[in-house]
Amino acid sequence: MTSRRFIQGLTLISVTALLILTESIAQDIAGKKIVTRETEHKFRSKHFLGSGNCTTCHNYLEDRAGNDVSIIDAWRATMMANASRDPLWQAKVASEIHRTPKIQGAIEKKCSRCHMPMAHVESGWDKTPIKIFGPEGFLNPKHPKFDMAMEGVSCTLCHQIEPNDPKKPIRHSGNFVIGKNEGVNRKIYGPFKDPFPWPMKHMLKISPTYSPHMNTSEHCASCHDLETHAFDKDGKDLKTVFPEQSTYSEWKASLYSKKATLKSCQDCHMQTAKGTVVISNLPRGRRLTPRSPFYKHSFIGGNTYMLDIFNKNKEELGIRSEAFESSIKRTRGLLKQAVTMTVVEGSLAGKIALKVHLKNNSGHKFPTGYPSRRAWLYLRIQDENEKAVFESGAINEKGQMNAACDSKAKKIEPHHDVITKPTQVQIYEACMKDAQDNWTFTLMRAVGYHKENRILPEGFDRENAPKKLAIRGQAKTDKNFEAGQDTINYKIELAPGTYTLLLELRYQTVSYSFAQDLFKDSGKVAKVKAFERLHKKAGIVFERLQVLEKTLEVK
Repeated sequence: MTSRRFIQGLTLISVTALLILTESIAQDIAGKKIVTRETEHKFRSKHFLGSGNCTTCHNYLEDRAGNDVSIIDAWRATMMANASRDPLWQAKVASEIHRTPKIQGAIEKKCSRCHMPMAHVESGWDKTPIKIFGPEGFLNPKHPKFDMAMEGVSCTLCHQIEPNDPKKPIRHSGNFVIGKNEGVNRKIYGPFKDPFPWPMKHMLKISPTYSPHMNTSEHCASCHDLETHAFDKDGKDLKTVFPEQSTYSEWKASLYSKKATLKSCQDCHMQTAKGTVVISNLPRGRRLTPRSPFYKHSFIGGNTYMLDIFNKNKEELGIRSEAFESSIKRTRGLLKQAVTMTVVEGSLAGKIALKVHLKNNSGHKFPTGYPSRRAWLYLRIQDENEKAVFESGAINEKGQMNAACDSKAKKIEPHHDVITKPTQVQIYEACMKDAQDNWTFTLMRAVGYHKENRILPEGFDRENAPKKLAIRGQAKTDKNFEAGQDTINYKIELAPGTYTLLLELRYQTVSYSFAQDLFKDSGKVAKVKAFERLHKKAGIVFERLQVLEKTLEVK
């Protein structure tokens, strides 16, 4: 017994020393490391519970086919669970503050609302500062709300969001509503009727409540339709609202929001289990009703880049999950389904003509979300000696594309209907502009888009679309750029002979030009410096969504 207590004492000392060391490293102002401690997942506050409180009942679940559909394990390997630990997000917020320091408070409140929602909401109610950085910031491991902040978008956040009032506009820009009730009066909403309430009321002092809004796209809208205000460098509000991302509105303008062809966000991003699922392991001895449809909590998106960074830097980022490889595989699978590519070829004397048709299968623009993302066509034609005679859209190991937008000139690549030169690249992207009509990567300067040619969803009315969803740039006059599709014509002069064609649709989460603009702050902003290091050793630079190879004959 004595020896056991002695070992326990040594263990306690070791753990305490480790926590002290970890917390001191977390305060590394040089930005060499991001190291922070893991969340205490079983925390409890007046209004929220950590995910560890949910694990006992809602992990170790299987569907009818015997597949693991554990809720907490799936969630922990997602962007949702790690929304606040995302080093790109931290770096970008820190950079925005550095560039417009007079509005630091407004930036931290805006950005923590969706990335640190539990800490944000709780701080609003107990009237304590809503801060991300510094000694009083949520990222400080000693902050009393650190655990709430670092759980990201957690169980009791999503499941406590109140239904929308049907008489009022859909909530967006982080304007979700959490009930202020405490203890057993807190409602935890779920999608299944007649929940068995006793275990959660008894063990966690919360009340499971049925609400159909949990399975609707409107439930996702509050954080995935985001508008920001533009400011000048002195922090003056320019009274302009900028649509930073409009994924829900894009879906609303698509075929998939219509009753006859309805597909919700959950249908694609929380794929259903096979058959029914008994959603809780407790109480023992009571046979709970199997439920269907059961949406898996894997929250598949399009960001393999950051999932890979999480996976390879778990200790430094304070993350506990061994499921990132599976999450990357699912994400890659969804990306490959997003767009279908077909090619029709024709040959003229000394010239090859290609019609490349892209069909958007997703329920929103592609790519959607934050405007650091881009998709493009890569075309390589090589002769019988495997020498490239035409190459458009090549990219190096740094993620830099052979195009004007990634060169020192930094000119926005226009939308193309016809491509005849290797220097022309069809890039689908949203490029922000500031009040002086300059291309900008600083979100708080953005007043609109110079270029907005992301592939439209099916059913999109391009002529009568809301202003914030409007096409910008040369795509406006391209008759081949239609709802749900685009057709690009390649007309390339070639000498007679046999050629091999390689055509790829590629996708990048963080464009080279976006990253390089951010890294301008690396010498002065620790979070940017830390992210730059992770970015440089990232394993995923871009994704190949569609690949086509064929032989061409030119006479």
